[in-house]
Amino acid sequence: MLPRDTRLFLVVAAAGGLGSLIHVLRSLYEYVGNRRLRRSWLLMYALEPVVGAVLALVVYCVLRGGLTTTMASSGDINPYGVAAVAALVGMFSRQTVQKLVTVFDTLLAPAEQTTDRLSGDAGGRARSAGERGDDGSDPGPDR
Repeated sequence: MLPRDTRLFLVVAAAGGLGSLIHVLRSLYEYVGNRRLRRSWLLMYALEPVVGAVLALVVYCVLRGGLTTTMASSGDINPYGVAAVAALVGMFSRQTVQKLVTVFDTLLAPAEQTTDRLSGDAGGRARSAGERGDDGSDPGPDR
């Protein structure tokens, strides 16, 4: 039999995937029913449960690592509560990512906005899509 921590990881991944699957199925029938489904979205629909499972694991590790005492063991954790949170993270994966960005923007200073070669030339002026570099070379797809 697997250790309890491993079983909790599996429960979290499965619940996160199922939560995302609920989101995918609801979105899919809405777009199919309204005849607005685009073929380019199918890969997103296929990968969304994987994203939900992985995101649920990340949130579980953040919560487990930061909000429980060091003396708490996996035996003290309610697996149904963990599964419920993981499923909600999977169902609302976009909102979860947005909230994590907000939290970490608050905790960590935002990156300094600098002019670099991807956003513009040395003078800070962004080039148009077809404009060449100073030496006549093609600036590449990032410029």
